[in-house]
Amino acid sequence: MHGTTVSRIAAAVGLSRGALYKHFPSREAILLAAMDLMEERPVGWVAQSSGPDVYRRLLDMGDRHASWASSEFETFIHPLFEFIAAGGQGSLSREMGVRQLRVLDAFVDLVETGKREGSINPGVDSGDVAWSLLMFAWQRMSPG
Repeated sequence: MHGTTVSRIAAAVGLSRGALYKHFPSREAILLAAMDLMEERPVGWVAQSSGPDVYRRLLDMGDRHASWASSEFETFIHPLFEFIAAGGQGSLSREMGVRQLRVLDAFVDLVETGKREGSINPGVDSGDVAWSLLMFAWQRMSPG
């Protein structure tokens, strides 16, 4: 990510470069740890959703996500776009793709559970529903 140096990261978190290197062996390791945190959020939405069935859990996720997205645009989406757009970063771009697919898989698994329990139409494509949920999330996170 252009301009992201260990010195800038250390200053942003209030540590010296040396202290940061005690926890992370490299700049890439720091960025991978940031990606891990960003992956945990949407997977957490699935785990924290509530309702008597998957359909209502999905509605709950949407309701909670909408307010979260509007308050966290700068702390989550802006860095996510940076990771996605970090072409040429080699493994970072690949790792971002891996993490995004894991989030999609978590959503697909939830939809499949809803099909089995009868709250989601068994004829719908689970991948299409999962992508639609992610598109909703991205739309809600767009500025404006």
